[in-house]
This record gives sequence, structure tokens and C-alpha cells, in this order.
Amino acid sequence: MKSNFTRMLKVGRECVSRQCNYSSYRTPILVSNISSYKTKCESIVGNSIAPPLSTFTPVRGLAQIGQNIIERPQLLTEAERKDFMHVYQTIVKDLLEMPSMEDMKETNRWVERVLHYNVTHGKHIRGQTTAMAYKHFALGNLTNENMRLSYILGWCVEILHAGFLLLDDIMDASETRRGRQCWYKVDNLGLTAINDGMLLETSIYQILGKFFKDKNYFNQATKLIFDVMYQTVSGECLDLRTGKERMEKYTMERYTAVVKYKTSLYSIYLPFALAMTMAEIDDPALFQEVRSVALEMGHFLQARDDFLDCFGDVEITGKVGTDIETCKCSWLFVVAMENCSPEQKKLLMENYGQPEPEKVSVVKNLYDELRLEDMYRQYEEQAYNSICTQIQQMNNRLPKEVFLFMLHANTAQVKTFVSNNKHIK
Repeated sequence: MKSNFTRMLKVGRECVSRQCNYSSYRTPILVSNISSYKTKCESIVGNSIAPPLSTFTPVRGLAQIGQNIIERPQLLTEAERKDFMHVYQTIVKDLLEMPSMEDMKETNRWVERVLHYNVTHGKHIRGQTTAMAYKHFALGNLTNENMRLSYILGWCVEILHAGFLLLDDIMDASETRRGRQCWYKVDNLGLTAINDGMLLETSIYQILGKFFKDKNYFNQATKLIFDVMYQTVSGECLDLRTGKERMEKYTMERYTAVVKYKTSLYSIYLPFALAMTMAEIDDPALFQEVRSVALEMGHFLQARDDFLDCFGDVEITGKVGTDIETCKCSWLFVVAMENCSPEQKKLLMENYGQPEPEKVSVVKNLYDELRLEDMYRQYEEQAYNSICTQIQQMNNRLPKEVFLFMLHANTAQVKTFVSNNKHIK
């Protein structure tokens, strides 16, 4: 298992060093009823861009590698990444130099600070995915200008993501994000940072109007973004409609609904749907297929985030978990409720959602008794394999390799997840 994971990382580094591009590996080869992709780097990675199911690396295996390194996955070549980052600077410059805001210099300086702190420090997986998916769909119609516009759409997704995270950290009373103070904690901003989240989200329409207003797909792309934004906020509303008095209603059905609307649609579906919209693809069946895979991936990745919130090493994840204290309807809690005895359930209900460290420890100890780590690893492997199969069976018009890279970028970026320091018994 260790050798498989190490090999996968080696492949990524060598492909980047050779400026190989995942989106260009599109020579389909039929294997029974499942198509795979022969790559230009087949001497490195073999005959298929889709990894065999046996290469799955669960959290236990990652922890055993013992290297506290965060891999920054990349979809773009080095030259493309430079262009991608240059486009960000262009977007910021245009936002700050809007003629209608020329008498708001102080506010413009603040907007620049908000953008740089919250947008530029992520992995940019969503933005890169938007660009690479468009590159797949554009085929022979690809131009430098259209690639630049795909980068701009990618940054719209990144800014939307940053706005959601900023507001989510306030609502969850989080302390850190990406290894740094949450924005609302900087200079004791507090609740005034809510306006900064709104600045980020409303700036998206300004960007769309500046660069896309004369494009055939402007209305559809704008509607898509704001439809997904509304669905995401609705998912957040469902997530917030929690509390001690509602814990009995925390079921897997409710959890799945929260993840669908709060995470899956904007994080995974939106980048692909925007790329398809920009390429003026109008086949509803393809959009539905993308949505179906996005929902499965979103559920899988949110369950992993929930696991890491409790069991992850903060030095690696960059975030102090607060799901237990804030009474979140998390994957761990739902599975615990499904598997605990009446006595354990009473103990869980009495201590979950309480800020006191000793009560948090009671919940974590109960998770240990229920062997939730083992249950999670079993779920993780099964879900990963199922998603890989689903991607491999997608319509050949869809960028399967970009879906796979997005899946791996979100699952293999951290080599060591579980802290060696066990919680207090």
C-alpha cells in the first residue's frame, strides 16, 4: 500500500516536471464495457489514467507512511499555473479600478486585503478543475482568449468558495483555517467580517459583467452560479437548524441532504457545469451524469472532512475541529447513533454539543469504543472504489481524467492525517 501511494505521488511529480497534461490524455480504449485512457506518460503510469481499485490508500495507510507533508495537487502545467495566477491579479486590479467606485479608495484597499487573505491560500482545485474541464470540452475550438476566460470562471468559483468558508468559520466559531487564523479572528474583526463574506460573494457578479456580458453563455453561466449559491445557502440553513433538542433527528438521510446542498453542488458540480456551459454544451443527460457523480464525491469528501475534524492532526489539516462542540450533524455522530447501545446513546446525547473539554473527551472516547475509525476506513474504501467505477463508466464525452484527478487531489493531498497524540481517556 505504501509503495502504491508513493508511486502515485511520483507519477504526479514526473508528469508536472514533464509538463504532461491530464486533460490531453483522451485516447479511449475499450476494456469490456468500461473505457479507460491511454496516456502520453504511459511509460510512467501504465495504460490507464484511472487507477486500479487496488491502489486505494485508506487513512490508516496514510498515517503509517509517517511523513508530515502536504502535497499541493496541480491540474495545470507550470506555465498554465502562472497564467492562472496572473489572471487573478487582473481580476483584482479590475475590481479595485471600477469607475463607479473611484471615491471608495479605503474600501478598495480593504477589499484587496480580504481577497488576498481568503482566496489565494487554498489549493485552487475548483478553479483549476473549471479550466481543465473546459479545455476538454473545447476540443478544436480552444483559443488563448477562451482559456483566459476559463481561468476567470475558475476564479469566480474560488472566490465563491472563499466567501462560503469565511462565513462558515464565523457560524461554527472555528479558530483556524488552512493553518492560519480564521479571517474573523484577524485583528478581532468578529462579526463585522460577515460583510467581508458578502463582499466576496457579490464581487462575482461584477467579474461576470466585466468579462462575459457579451458572451452567448453569460445569462446561463450567471444563473448557474447564483442557483448553486442559493442551494448552498439553503444547505447551510439545514445544517444550522440543529441543536441539542434536534439530535434525535440526525439521520443519514438528513446528513446526505445537508452535504448535497451545502457542499457537493458548488464544490464539484459547479466547476464542471460552468465548463460545459462555456463550451455551450446543452445536453441535459450529460449535466445529470455530472451531477450524479458530483453528489457521490461530495458525500465521500464531506465524510472524510468529518472524520478529520475529530481524528485529524491539526498540524497537518490546518484546522481545529469543532464539530462535537457545535453539535454538528456529522458522519461520525450519525454512524455512532446507528451503532450505540441505549446506555451509550444516553451518554452521547448528554455530552455531544457541549463546549467543555471533558465532555468532548467523553464523546471521543465513545467513538473509540464504537471503533468508528475502523467503520470509517471500511466506508472510505468502499465509497472510493464505487466512485472510481462510476467515473470510468461515464459517457466518453465527459472528462473522466479530470474527475479522477479531482478525487485524488482531495483524498491524497495529506500523507499523515491521524495525530500520534491520542485524546485524553
